[in-house]
Amino acid sequence: MGTGSDFDLSESIGVVLTGVVLAGLVVAGLFSVALVAQPADGEVGQSAFQSSDSNVVQSNESNVSADVDARIDASGESPTKSIEPGDEITVVATQGRFIDGESPELVAFDAAGELVYYEDEYDVYYDVDPVPGETYTVEYVGVEHLVGEECPDFLSSDYYSDDQYASSVDWDTWERYVTAEKNDYEPVRGKDACTRDVVERVNLSTGKVTSQYEVVIPDLFSGRTHDVDRVNETHLAVADIFLDRVYVVDARTDEIEWQWQVQDDFQPNATGGPYTQDWTHVNDVEVLPDDRLMASLRNHDQVVFLDRTDSSESALLENWTLGEDNNYSILNEQHNPDYIPEENGGPSVVVGDSHNNRPVEYQRTSNETWERTWNWTDPRVEWPRDADRLPDGNTLVVDTRGGRVLEISPDGEVVWGVEIGVPYDAERLATGDESTGGPAANLTEANGP
Repeated sequence: MGTGSDFDLSESIGVVLTGVVLAGLVVAGLFSVALVAQPADGEVGQSAFQSSDSNVVQSNESNVSADVDARIDASGESPTKSIEPGDEITVVATQGRFIDGESPELVAFDAAGELVYYEDEYDVYYDVDPVPGETYTVEYVGVEHLVGEECPDFLSSDYYSDDQYASSVDWDTWERYVTAEKNDYEPVRGKDACTRDVVERVNLSTGKVTSQYEVVIPDLFSGRTHDVDRVNETHLAVADIFLDRVYVVDARTDEIEWQWQVQDDFQPNATGGPYTQDWTHVNDVEVLPDDRLMASLRNHDQVVFLDRTDSSESALLENWTLGEDNNYSILNEQHNPDYIPEENGGPSVVVGDSHNNRPVEYQRTSNETWERTWNWTDPRVEWPRDADRLPDGNTLVVDTRGGRVLEISPDGEVVWGVEIGVPYDAERLATGDESTGGPAANLTEANGP
């Protein structure tokens, strides 16, 4: 059960830059990234493949191939180079730290670790996804913090009737959520603080940005939208943390056409966090190849599957649920589960098992249960929040508190990496969205005995 923020925002993270440890991540208040030249002393990468009757198999000591130091431009401009045809691009969305001024960024690197894109317009960046059919275009979630008069009067009848997000739930539900006392760590609360959550597309090679969807949320921290996924060119599936639901919206009209409210299937105050105060922390949604939805209920330690052809009351596919509330041996406050389809060795789910400090994979078995088949850890990894299986069997891991994005081979070797402050999500372009292009662990050469 989770009740707090994603992590302690006041924490500082050290940076290892060619063997030198720097305190914190902000350099002259500018760009806060460093390429991993080598692991810190004593770090060993471990990759584990196991079944119910096998022992964990651990790998050899890790290496990091990227050896180009990030350069900080003293003029205040972010250092970038042009994207070249054929470049292997990794895009990283970072959360930043609102309290101590750690700057959030949306950045992209080529295979040599050279910075090829940088922006910091928003207060937080979360989800980033490739756009199908486009070479260098991504879609991302950005969040702008608003306070005081920048926020509308969420409880006015005019606002409720005119705003399609608000009026998509009944008035009693809306009022209950808007007036709920928020967590004590928030510096401002209620209608005095809100967020403008945007979905935008950017062409990394030209810098052209186009707006796709936006919504204003009456909460500052836990209410921020973390993840969206494309249903089609006109519709988005949205993980709605504030109202504890998943919904599908027509991005052209803002009309919410379908929704699943978690309270339809889970009992408030008996599971997760405090009801209406970051109860579920629905931090991820993914549209599956068969049109089902997969969603992450962080504060319930569960990944759930939804049939959106059914009504909200009957959408939950209970026999597919991965994890259970407070059973931390399976999942503990997870982020960004990725689905691997049957044709690639699945069904399986690769997920950042955050509070267990490991990326992990679970395979669907013939008796409709889940079996852990892979995980990775090293002495430094802390609060990983994304893991994407790449087509070659490697896994792209986001180590949030460790301040790293790493590419891990099937035998646990770190073959590429960058160090960057508070990363949330990463995508390797031209490999498919998230883990859809990668094989399940049972198809890799490092599968356990």
